[in-house]
Amino acid sequence: MARALPSAVSLFVIVAFLPPSSAEAAGVQALFDLNAPSAGPFPSDRFTIPEDSQNTRRRVNLPKPDCAVQVSDCQDLDVIDTLDGFNLQPRLSIPSTARSTSRR
Repeated sequence: MARALPSAVSLFVIVAFLPPSSAEAAGVQALFDLNAPSAGPFPSDRFTIPEDSQNTRRRVNLPKPDCAVQVSDCQDLDVIDTLDGFNLQPRLSIPSTARSTSRR
């Protein structure tokens, strides 16, 4: 019995981290609207503009919400928009039609 426990735990760990089956993934589609960070892959160079004063020759340029309503959000974006790009190894966010589930 003591030898079966490590095997059972190993099997559980392997199964828990398997990618979804094709049946679970059927019909799931990535959503892409390249005009909004929340509706397409992010981060993306789509949200940068040429800027000769930066070492990378690029600068972040994120779309802003209604600055009359969301003043602090616009102030935060003004700071972010001074950066010369995104992380070289970022976590990528891609919205999809799949319902949200979280595995830990």
